[in-house]
Amino acid sequence: MRHVAIITGTRAEYGILKPLIEHIEASDSLQGHLLVGGMHLAPEFGSTINQILADGFRIDARIDMLFSSDARAAMGKGLGIGIYGFTQEIERLAPDIVMVLGDRVEMFAGAAAGLCCGATIAHIHGGEVTQGGLDEYMRHAITKLSHLHFAATEKSKERIIRLGENPEFVFCVGTPGLDAILQFPQLSDAELSQRLMIPIPERFLLLVQHPISTHPQTAADEMRETLSALKEFSIPVFLFYPNSDAGSREMLAVIREYETEEWIHTFVNVSRDIYCNLLRRATALIGNTSSGIIDAPAYGAPVVNIGERQKGRERGENVIDAQPQRESIKQAVHTALFDEAFRQRARTTRNPYGDGRASERIGRILESVDLEKAWREKRLPW
Repeated sequence: MRHVAIITGTRAEYGILKPLIEHIEASDSLQGHLLVGGMHLAPEFGSTINQILADGFRIDARIDMLFSSDARAAMGKGLGIGIYGFTQEIERLAPDIVMVLGDRVEMFAGAAAGLCCGATIAHIHGGEVTQGGLDEYMRHAITKLSHLHFAATEKSKERIIRLGENPEFVFCVGTPGLDAILQFPQLSDAELSQRLMIPIPERFLLLVQHPISTHPQTAADEMRETLSALKEFSIPVFLFYPNSDAGSREMLAVIREYETEEWIHTFVNVSRDIYCNLLRRATALIGNTSSGIIDAPAYGAPVVNIGERQKGRERGENVIDAQPQRESIKQAVHTALFDEAFRQRARTTRNPYGDGRASERIGRILESVDLEKAWREKRLPW
């Protein structure tokens, strides 16, 4: 039996990991251990640890590493606390594998702690390019700390190999996030309305916008530009709170200026099945979330991608870019709403992030891969 410590710090990456967690739970050869930290433990971001518990998963460790501050230094302080906390818990659990996903500080902390404790580090969604924010630095640093690499696309796999990783341990599997998306039952408007306790209009926009960690000082102004632009369309907007990165609290102050207006409905968080059903139904998704790049193509949803947070990431033909300025956003939203040629391309676009079977592939590899060899042959080829 191989023991796998799975680290989760946010609602978004938990939604991606959930199908893999379920696969590990069902395996006769793997035993999962959930280590939960970051935003999950913060009441101001919805205490999403409760969603994990509601899904029936046992939580083996809680690592509180989030500072209630918009200062960039708060991320560094949280990282230090996170490394200490994850080291304590990984030492106690002694897993064979530590599983991390993406590029946030929680994942860097978990990977560093696991490496120091002698665990094999497995990384999902490495090799991607997002030129906005600290994510780019974190992602590639985590790649260099890791032994097993589960890339979502062939291009990402190639980048990981070019970073010097052993091709034998770099696998193109797709994203586990699509596994659940393609399996969620389609909810009716009446069911969505009952669960959200608001009516579901015929046309509405989803808004998911986060701060850029390298430019937190612009986060509030950019949110104001977006809301100012969307207000002019007289279409209901369902807004989801941003993540906890530096700049988020100033963004929340702007959101609170608008959330009493009739056209906007705000949500601290919702379950992933509700979010995906809203995405399926939405007229368009607005913001700078990776969900617009990775999830939205599965539903053919038009996306207005604002600013540079997702710059460089592979995408389908459902995405149109806008600068974080009111007029640019208005023009892009108008295209997403009324340009039938663009909307048709969005409906038929190919999703570059897989076919919904990533968890199965990752599970098989975790069960059989030679962990000792992965450690022994972790070396630079130059």
